[in-house]
Amino acid sequence: MSDILGPGAPAALQKALDIAAYREQVIASNVANIDTPGYRAKEIDFKGELRRAAAGAADASIEPARAGSTLREAATGRLRGDGNTVDIDREMLNLGATAGFYTASVEMIKKYVAMMRAAITDGRS
Repeated sequence: MSDILGPGAPAALQKALDIAAYREQVIASNVANIDTPGYRAKEIDFKGELRRAAAGAADASIEPARAGSTLREAATGRLRGDGNTVDIDREMLNLGATAGFYTASVEMIKKYVAMMRAAITDGRS
């Protein structure tokens, strides 16, 4: 998010929230399938998607559903006897990190809106 004060900031922050929400869906799906024999844990390229969102911050045509294109099998390195690769510790770690990122992004949006409001009202509210 190098252009946090520029005109593309709201779109980039929206995209970041979309990516975080999508990652939480993928994690929830992995946790829901922890007892499914043969299930392979999935993940998205979270950092890569965020970099792409930041690079396209000035682009008004950012597609919110693009994050789905990077869904891949998670490289957990763990394979249980039933063929399932879900690692609950890894999923909880990723969930916590994603929730923290989501909260920080929402705070950035709040600050951006407050800054715009102050600029419009000339600091009077």
